Parts: sequence; structure tokens; C-alpha cells
Amino acid sequence: MIKINQDKRTTVIADQVRLLRDQLLTECDWRALPDSPGDRVAWLEYRQQLRDITQQAGFPDNVTWPTPPAV
Repeated sequence: MIKINQDKRTTVIADQVRLLRDQLLTECDWRALPDSPGDRVAWLEYRQQLRDITQQAGFPDNVTWPTPPAV
């Protein structure tokens, strides 16, 4: 059995959460443009919720991911 340092484990998980968050932000970058279709305000709120992931009480082990607005 491999014993892993708890701090290292937390760092690795936090990095993985940030990578997924960054990917989700990249996928909806164009939604932040002023001329994008749909509810721009809802997309801006969603993007802010993604940026705030690291501020959640359970981060990084228990993250509640926001739901993207309807397209």
C-alpha cells in the first residue's frame, strides 16, 4: 500500500479542480462577449460562480459545480 502525504493529496485534487474549472471557463469565454446570443447576465454569473469554486467551504474535496444557463 502506498502512503501519500495528505497535503500532497489536497494539492493534487485542488489542481485537478482548477484545471476543470479553467476548461469550463474557456468553453464559455465567447458567452461573455457583448454580442453573444442568450442571457449574457446569466452566463456572467455562471462564470463568476466558476471563479469562486476555490472559495467554497468544501474545496477541494467537496465542490458544488454551478449549472450552466440554458442555451
